Amino acid sequence: MTSTSEQSNNASAADELREAKAAIAMGAGVGVIGTASALLVGATCPICVVMAPALIGAGLLKGYSAKKKLRSEE
Repeated sequence: MTSTSEQSNNASAADELREAKAAIAMGAGVGVIGTASALLVGATCPICVVMAPALIGAGLLKGYSAKKKLRSEE
């Protein structure tokens, strides 16, 4: 039987994993918008160039740590 603290830790790790997936999706979306604007207009905003890899990288790191927490609690 699991204690309430373990259940809350599992829920916290699951929330972190969900947030990580959202960050990766947002980074991919910003990347698609930046690429589309570069193809259509011939220029892209500097924010798109910086934010897309940053969001994807942050999501990957957060997802890795959340999965590590979930594995250690099993």
